[in-house]
Parts: sequence; C-alpha cells; structure tokens
Amino acid sequence: MINEIIEYVKDNPFESGFYAMVSAYGSYVISLLVCKSKHEHAKDGLEDRLTEEKIFSRE
Repeated sequence: MINEIIEYVKDNPFESGFYAMVSAYGSYVISLLVCKSKHEHAKDGLEDRLTEEKIFSRE
C-alpha cells in the first residue's frame, strides 16, 4: 500500500500535494498519514460510542 502511495505521488505531484514532503521525508510522512487516518477512525468510533451512551442515558 505504501509503495502505491509513493507511485501515486510521483505520478501526480501537483494533485497529491505531498510530493515535496515525500521526497524530503520519504516513508516518515506516509507513516504520519497512516497514523492520522487511524486516529480519525478511532475518533469516529469514540464519537459513535458517546452518541450511543447519550441515547441510552436518556431512556
């Protein structure tokens, strides 16, 4: 997956906007992006749980 991201960035430097960062930091930036996406998923899950708790606490 990471190699696919690198290839996409090389092929579409202006679209991706990450070309300079990837060429400067390589996999470090990609790992940050992966961590950020995992964090977003975790945050969404937490918000879902909080919403469920609010619904149950009203009953």
